[in-house]
Amino acid sequence: MKKLIYLLALTILLVGSIAAQSGQIQPMSSSELSNFELAGVQTAAGDYDKAQNAYLGNTFALNGANEKFSTNLTISMDYTAPGLPAYSPDQMALSGPVMSEITRGTWSLTVYQDGAYYGTLYGDIRGGGISWQTGKSDIVVSRVSEVKLRITGGMDAFGEGYEPQGSDPFLTAVTRFSDNGEAITTANLEITF
Repeated sequence: MKKLIYLLALTILLVGSIAAQSGQIQPMSSSELSNFELAGVQTAAGDYDKAQNAYLGNTFALNGANEKFSTNLTISMDYTAPGLPAYSPDQMALSGPVMSEITRGTWSLTVYQDGAYYGTLYGDIRGGGISWQTGKSDIVVSRVSEVKLRITGGMDAFGEGYEPQGSDPFLTAVTRFSDNGEAITTANLEITF
């Protein structure tokens, strides 16, 4: 009987603790994350598919934070490579401005509030474009990606009953290619919760 009473008391304490913690999470204001600065790296350059003349699976991991929120954005996209050679874009030489079309992909955004998990949004890519910039000898030194995102679902705070506010999210990312092959990215995510 003593064990049952201890177990019951422990359960009540645990439930009370969880309720207190969940009560600390404040609703997110659309103005707080409507324009969020991110930074990170390219984690996969993507594979060139000759039949599609496209790079598939170009992936980035980006993080950002402000006084109240921190985020992790993972994005994977496919883009066309019209007239480009079949090797990695960070090693190619170009003559003149080149644009690529972003054709598809997926993304997820994990949001933390005051260090605690808040929720996750995810979706697909509706389209976009990449503008390639060259340096000396017409070697690619950076690119600007403009990506139209679409929210298709969410979990926890963005789960059942959550309705996206405003227009579709939009990501503008600048990737700089270093001499040692790193692709460092800074980005601006426009999203309304």
